[in-house]
Amino acid sequence: MIDLRQIEAVAHVDFFNQISDGGATLLQTRWSNKCSVGFVPDFAIVNTVIYNTLSTADPQIYNITSSLTDWRSIGSFPGSNSTVATSISPIIISPQQIIKVRNDLQSVDFAITTYKSDGTNQNGPPSNMTVGEESSIRIDVDFYKLK
Repeated sequence: MIDLRQIEAVAHVDFFNQISDGGATLLQTRWSNKCSVGFVPDFAIVNTVIYNTLSTADPQIYNITSSLTDWRSIGSFPGSNSTVATSISPIIISPQQIIKVRNDLQSVDFAITTYKSDGTNQNGPPSNMTVGEESSIRIDVDFYKLK
């Protein structure tokens, strides 16, 4: 357990990605965000993942993997939203995952994956995500440096 007196510095970073827009071409399920916190963090906590979409017919469970965790999952979220009209209702999860940061951060990479439907339970590309759904995701992370 960490005593709060051991914390020297804290920085909050919002990582955002526009997965798809209202057009027919944008489908970005892998992305990189610059990350400048002003210190070399010892660990991070993934606080919140907010996923917005117009989709009402996507039965998949998606995983978010990241370079922060050597490409292991930092959270999961459902693919569809059952209350769509003219507004987007966000899907919010709070993983509260603690991550030991292993290097100085210049950028953080993310990818959205899903499980393959061939019975292997392996991760695969998010095949049910489509263009035109106006989907976006925001990942809120706090970085900490200890004394």
